[in-house]
Amino acid sequence: MLSIKDIVVTRKNQVSVDLDGEVVVLNTDSGIYYSLQEVGARVWNLMQNPVPVESIRDTIMEEYAVEETRCVADLLSLLRKLREEGLVEVRD
Repeated sequence: MLSIKDIVVTRKNQVSVDLDGEVVVLNTDSGIYYSLQEVGARVWNLMQNPVPVESIRDTIMEEYAVEETRCVADLLSLLRKLREEGLVEVRD
C-alpha cells in the first residue's frame, strides 16, 4: 500500500525526456512509452531523487490551484500506476 509518508524515486530502467512541458518515458525493460502531461510531468521531475510523497504534495499544492484531498488522491493514483508499470520505486 502506498502512503503519503512513503519515499518515491524513478527507477533506473527508464529513460525520460521533457518535450515542451510534457514528459515522455520509455521503460527499457518492456519497451513501452508513457506520456505525462503538465502536472504528471512535474511530479516525474520531482522524483528524480528520492523524495517523500508529502513533499511532492506540498509542491503541487503550492504551484497549482488544487484542494488537498483531491491532490493526495490524484497523486497516490498516479504513483500507483507508475509503480505498477515498473517506473517508480517506493521506499518506506
